[in-house]
Amino acid sequence: MLSTQSTKKQTDYLQVRLDSKLKHEVTDILYQLGMTPSQAVKILFSQISMQKALPLDISIPTERIEILSDKTVKEVGQALKEIGEGEYTEIDMSDKKQVKKFFGL
Repeated sequence: MLSTQSTKKQTDYLQVRLDSKLKHEVTDILYQLGMTPSQAVKILFSQISMQKALPLDISIPTERIEILSDKTVKEVGQALKEIGEGEYTEIDMSDKKQVKKFFGL
């Protein structure tokens, strides 16, 4: 006689509020890795269950690493070259009129 018991696992629904920019940034990365956000959350929950802890190092970085575009690197290089050659304008940042004039405001 065959058993008719279902082996399907019971699932629950999880809803999370996220910053829109963060959600899109992370979703793009996950898709590049071939994974959906739902799959990533399932992996995270499985790891928490197995390890009885968060499977990540949560800390405040002591250094901030920024990646500059090629254009920015080129512009900074040009600015440093001009400064080295004495081609710069000094302005007093506390003088609002000078600042507005310099930046065309």
